[in-house]
Amino acid sequence: METTANKAPEPPGSYNDRFALDNQRCFFLVDYGNSQNDEDVPILFYEWTGESFKPLPQLAKDPKIQARLKGTPFTWQPKDPNRAKTPIRRLIKESLYCDEDISSTDLDYMREHPEDLQWLKGHIRPRFWRKFIAMLNARKPPGALDIEE
Repeated sequence: METTANKAPEPPGSYNDRFALDNQRCFFLVDYGNSQNDEDVPILFYEWTGESFKPLPQLAKDPKIQARLKGTPFTWQPKDPNRAKTPIRRLIKESLYCDEDISSTDLDYMREHPEDLQWLKGHIRPRFWRKFIAMLNARKPPGALDIEE
């Protein structure tokens, strides 16, 4: 069984990869070249069978998927340097849903900010809250009290 401790590091550039959710449809962008025009980029759909990719052309006709793809830029855009910093509680929420490790610095921050702990508890599924509390207590500094669920 793969755990956070023996998990391979995530590749850079993951986006909306909520692999910790059961029955969650995941989309992957495989870049295989350059295009002068984002409109000309072919979009091919596949299903992972556990051993190989099986073509799934019917997904190309799904109106929800087409609507979502219309807003997906295939050419990378730099981030706005003036954008607001994402709160740590939101970063932790995404890390839990993406089954990523949470840094000790972020865990320490959450221990020191009970209002953010309450926010997180109200914004994630119970199983992720239990996982987070277990992680928080397992990696607490010496002398720190356990956080109750």
